[in-house]
Amino acid sequence: MKWKTEEAQQAITITDNTSLWHRRLGHVNYKTLYEMKQKGVVEGIEGTLEKNGQVCESCIAGKQTRLPHKQQRPKTKRVLELIHSDDIGELKYFLGLKITQKIKNKLKREFDMQDIGELKYFLGLKITQKRECGILEISQRKYIIDVLQKFGMPDCKPSSTTIEPALNTTIENEDKGLETIHGQLIGCLLYTTIC
Repeated sequence: MKWKTEEAQQAITITDNTSLWHRRLGHVNYKTLYEMKQKGVVEGIEGTLEKNGQVCESCIAGKQTRLPHKQQRPKTKRVLELIHSDDIGELKYFLGLKITQKIKNKLKREFDMQDIGELKYFLGLKITQKRECGILEISQRKYIIDVLQKFGMPDCKPSSTTIEPALNTTIENEDKGLETIHGQLIGCLLYTTIC
């Protein structure tokens, strides 16, 4: 391509190199790019660095956010007031204990149910509630110990790298039972990381 002047070609080259380094360095801002040029970290950029009206579409897309939501007034007055252990728990704070007890009694007459008190265990999680302090503790310790015992590893030690990075974990010509156990173990570990 022929340029009208040598200065025009140089300006395009500078702009292209600036854009190239901007993209190579993970869409770094132009001020940082200029500082890197001054320190000799980046090469091939000549002259002064100016944005020259350039627009990086990726940067614009990455900075887009939604409009802020309308601010709502808090519905609670105490810490952890809306966190509850069952469907009725939240009502205790809004309606009072007497009305809550009436609702429970009416539900008991209608459905086969019983009040078992505060939640202590749920899906392998141990839940400790200290209402007077406003503390809710959730622990997976018991679930993890049960998983280790189930797979014959109660005395195993923790390790930062549990397996060789390039280890082949495929099971070829092995017992299908081992494959099932392997799948169960992976499922238990995934559940532990998600909860």
